[in-house]
Amino acid sequence: MLSSCASEEHGASPAASASAVALPEITVPATGESATTESETTDAETPEDDETEDDDSEDDDSEDDDSEDDDSEDDDSEDDDSEDDDSEDDETGETSLAGGSYEVTITGAAGRADFEREGTVRVLDTISEVGTTNEVNVVDVCLVSGFPAAQPEVGAIWLGSNSGCDPDASAAHIDLAYVETDGRTVTVRPDERVAATLGNNFTAGSGLAAGLYAPVSGQMSITIDDDGDLSGTVDIVGYGGAGFGEIRYQAEISGHRA
Repeated sequence: MLSSCASEEHGASPAASASAVALPEITVPATGESATTESETTDAETPEDDETEDDDSEDDDSEDDDSEDDDSEDDDSEDDDSEDDDSEDDETGETSLAGGSYEVTITGAAGRADFEREGTVRVLDTISEVGTTNEVNVVDVCLVSGFPAAQPEVGAIWLGSNSGCDPDASAAHIDLAYVETDGRTVTVRPDERVAATLGNNFTAGSGLAAGLYAPVSGQMSITIDDDGDLSGTVDIVGYGGAGFGEIRYQAEISGHRA
């Protein structure tokens, strides 16, 4: 019995010992893999943090660039507004002639007849903004001397860009001419297409036999300086119908603001 027990004790001891040695061989690699995994995880997470910081830095730089671009655009916009204001001032300077009435002397020739007579030049704000067939006039200008249609005289003339410029004309404001401005100079060119209205007309003689001529070509140009002095010229050709044909009206104008 004792031998049998001893044999069982001795048989059990090597197995238990072998089991005790085998366990560490399984456990150690598992522990090593776990440690390696944690280390790799830590190393992998660290670059992500760096990339996040880089992204944040790039976002900040982008925001700064956007802010600088916005400031630049605002400055450009302010410069554009300033230039627009300057442009508007220049345009206002070109049309600052409006609202003036000038007493003038007209010296020249209508056909073969020389003359010198008094007259009035009026420079007004645009009269007709709709219904025009020859563009809207920047300003309206007219030269009035005498009453050609009712009282023919040598050199009597109504010449304007709109029939409403002459206070004695009809209330039907007809755009009669093209108008151009260049600084303080205004040029009026009669529109031949509306010549038959006789809104513009002149005479080269007196009495009942005098013909009434409607301007069909040419121009009137006037310049007004800062002191209110006016100077200019008229050089037009008028048509008086089948019995009178065409005649030329040439004159110089000079005067001062009334």
